[in-house]
Amino acid sequence: MILILLLCREGYASPQIVSQRSWIPLENILTGLLLEPDGSLLVLENDAGELSRLLLDQRQTLQRIETVAGGFHDPIALVRANQDLLVAERTSGILKRLHDGNITDFITGLTDISSIRTDAQGNLFITEMETGCLNRFDLDSGRRQEKLTDLFFPSDVLPFPGGLLIAELVDRAGRFGRISINQDGNPLNNPYGNREILASIIDPVRLAADPRDEMQFFISVRHTQNSGPFLSPSGGAILLLNLRQRMEMFLRPWITGLDGPTDIAASRDGIYLLEEFSERISFFDWRGRQTMIWDGLGQPEAFTPSFHTSDLELFVAENKPSASIVRIQNDRIENVIHFPNPYRQERIAGLIQHDQHTFLASFPGRGEILACRLPNQFFIFSKDIFSPGKMKAAGNKRLVVLDSLVSELVVLNPRNGNVLQRFSAYPLNLADFDVDFSESDCALTLFALTRSGSEILQYDSQKERFETITDFQNWENENPVFVYVPDHGFCVALNDENGTILWIPKSGEQSILVSGYVAISELDFIDGAITALSRNGWIRSIRLSFDEHITPTPTPVTPVSNWRLY
Repeated sequence: MILILLLCREGYASPQIVSQRSWIPLENILTGLLLEPDGSLLVLENDAGELSRLLLDQRQTLQRIETVAGGFHDPIALVRANQDLLVAERTSGILKRLHDGNITDFITGLTDISSIRTDAQGNLFITEMETGCLNRFDLDSGRRQEKLTDLFFPSDVLPFPGGLLIAELVDRAGRFGRISINQDGNPLNNPYGNREILASIIDPVRLAADPRDEMQFFISVRHTQNSGPFLSPSGGAILLLNLRQRMEMFLRPWITGLDGPTDIAASRDGIYLLEEFSERISFFDWRGRQTMIWDGLGQPEAFTPSFHTSDLELFVAENKPSASIVRIQNDRIENVIHFPNPYRQERIAGLIQHDQHTFLASFPGRGEILACRLPNQFFIFSKDIFSPGKMKAAGNKRLVVLDSLVSELVVLNPRNGNVLQRFSAYPLNLADFDVDFSESDCALTLFALTRSGSEILQYDSQKERFETITDFQNWENENPVFVYVPDHGFCVALNDENGTILWIPKSGEQSILVSGYVAISELDFIDGAITALSRNGWIRSIRLSFDEHITPTPTPVTPVSNWRLY
């Protein structure tokens, strides 16, 4: 039976945000890395706008993560300046100073900052990607001393005893990237002061000095020449550049097969590395042996809660570097399932826990729903859906699956995978759906969101079609997702540039619930909270209250300081 909800009730209260929390202590994208004298690592979290400290033991094993500061907007790089920390905000063009826990503006008026560096002479170097500038400031006063223009998308600058090493994303042939040297004695405003020493390397991102040899450097590159005509995400590498007397040099790959390497920091024992695509922080000793410090969520698209334990836990489907399922509980991440070939390189679009030991994962590229029984048993649950995506349970007798290819919702028997019903929305194009299920009378209500991002639909059993019940045409959106909050309304992640989550009540005015939730792939309403999964590799929950008398206490995403890696 399909139940039609009456949406004429008046006086629905807007929800109040009681609190927010993060399910994992580091929220990607990770953009900046700094090795401290005490051996700890400082890491910038771009999405969360936070600076975190990773405490390691002598074996480079992560012991604890602490939040140092928050409130940054698009932080891209950081550097230590005496007793202070300087953090660069890319889009705002502001260099922030962090002193004794207080954040102030130090330098303003820049554009598209890509890197910041200091030297022993009290100079501060800042590169601006879009304008192609390299600036030299006085570190104490913050006054600009020199400015070099006409660079081609400079990504980094590194002071060394022979001058400045400069990385640009485009060489003078307009093809790939290049590394050049501005030698001591040449003013930065002299456009002929740079000497190109290395051209036609692909996407040089960061530079680091080798503490073992002052004329040896590391270059992180997103791709290498042998990646083929189509650049592979796993074609990144760390190159070793050695400059000898008279600037004779040699270049060779040191570490290859990396997933979008970005920032690097060298120590006496090896180097620390951020990989953006796989959301990893690693340590490589001088023999090239890797120690994984942090492995975040790689392009997650689906998650499912589990209520089989006393503490709420989430299971998340990752798609990078390969299809897998991880468990998140008590701020810990644990690998649970690694899919075998040929599923390993396929995309997981939907995930649901079937029973305590079995998960169902939908693979739209194969037209299959695969059952995964712990620890490593796999069998095909259904092949009757063209492009299975998101899945929702309706009690223990029905499983609803979105088939986005033919724009219909398919109801399966959860025991054997047989098709029970099909609800077509054609010619509308469905992007997302949710269900409301009544245990008392087994009534199922279907809601859907059109891919155009403007309408929320409800299935009308009498007319045997989906009908529009509300829209949000006045709000900018791109590939939005939504969730139904029983008895109250809908939350819609607009996936706009501000990361807006919109509240749409059953009656009354629409309003912004919260901002800063970007690249959301799935929303769910779990235990009184909206839980959001971002493709950028983080999960946050927003606890709501609909009591008009409660005083809301919105808080930033709660950091975790007593977290331990498995």
